[in-house]
Amino acid sequence: MTERKRKPKKKRLKLKLSILIVALIACVYLESSTLSIKRLNVQNVTITDSKIPESFNNAKILIFSDVFSDETQLKKVASKVKSSKPDFIVFLGNLLTEENQHQDLIEQYLKEMDAPLGKYAVLAQSDYDKNLDLTKTILSESEFRYYANDSIKVFNKTHDFITFNFLDSHSALESTVDKVNRSIDPTLFNLGFVHDPKVSDTLVSGYDTVFAGHTLLGKINLPLLGSISYKDTYTEKLQDVKGINLRLTGGVSTSSPQYRFLSSPDVIIVTLKSS
Repeated sequence: MTERKRKPKKKRLKLKLSILIVALIACVYLESSTLSIKRLNVQNVTITDSKIPESFNNAKILIFSDVFSDETQLKKVASKVKSSKPDFIVFLGNLLTEENQHQDLIEQYLKEMDAPLGKYAVLAQSDYDKNLDLTKTILSESEFRYYANDSIKVFNKTHDFITFNFLDSHSALESTVDKVNRSIDPTLFNLGFVHDPKVSDTLVSGYDTVFAGHTLLGKINLPLLGSISYKDTYTEKLQDVKGINLRLTGGVSTSSPQYRFLSSPDVIIVTLKSS
């Protein structure tokens, strides 16, 4: 083969390689800047336990977190509520951005969410720092009951109950996290709800599963490497913490700047099974 014939082949190979690299960069950009942040996946979780009363068999809990004033994503959550028909709804914090955008629509979609056995909320650090009064007002108007470090019995139209434990390390009542832990009765079925997974460091035995917000889950996850946005203990969607199942939601939206890669938004739908 002559030198002249080799050069056109090399040029074509370089051109193909350049086109491939540009296409790959474009796909990554489209995925991270648009497609990933506009999805809304569902983590379907089934919890089977002998401590779950028979009256709670097949009861559903929808859990979501981190709205950040994204009314488009919250509308999708309302649609998931409508299709899945949960008995309970729990919000895990980060409702608004500092600009308080779209608050009327946020309240509208929260009001549309129907849960016959109750709607509950625990707040995140940014809720306290930026929009505490407005956030509490919107939640109240939307019939979400807000708790900061409290353990409550929830009933299912009978005398049977399970316990919801709300752990809020950001509130002025931080010391009462220990009070909630001390109130845990291991003979009962106990679920925990918290925004910051780091609260898991303080947990005591007796919790069956604890659900946490997405703050430390990461915006960018790479195969084998995992999260590169955050370097923290709690970056997996499900992990064991002192014998307790800690499950993280990916959040509904994300803080600015908005980008994600292999870390899609989601809600959790829990189905309880009495064994």
